[in-house]
Amino acid sequence: MVIPVPSEIFVPNNVLHHHTHAVAPNQCYSPIVQTIDVPIAIVWFIVCCFNDPQAYKHFLKSCHMISDNNVGKLQEVHVVFDLLAASSTKRLKILDDEKHVMSFSVVGDDHKLHNYRTVTTLHVEIVVIVG
Repeated sequence: MVIPVPSEIFVPNNVLHHHTHAVAPNQCYSPIVQTIDVPIAIVWFIVCCFNDPQAYKHFLKSCHMISDNNVGKLQEVHVVFDLLAASSTKRLKILDDEKHVMSFSVVGDDHKLHNYRTVTTLHVEIVVIVG
């Protein structure tokens, strides 16, 4: 089953395909949207740092880069709270500075979510004022 983005969530056409997922019967899909009043360049500078996720993910104890190539690089993280995993290995799948898209998947260790993948896109909200 292919799950589209809910219509009440605005996603620009140039990144929409990153948020349309084929979901198997034993999988789930959950879009999360957060609107903040900060310039996109500042947010992207923090979010795109795959090497330093502790900058905005305060539940991480440590992060160690296993490989150092750009897309495809591996990261091992250890978490403070052991709800889903004490540690997990993640692979960077997409890092697009122009479109502000980053994606990674969990590929190893004791993570309880199998086939976990996340896609983050940043975009400017368009506000139309009539009157």
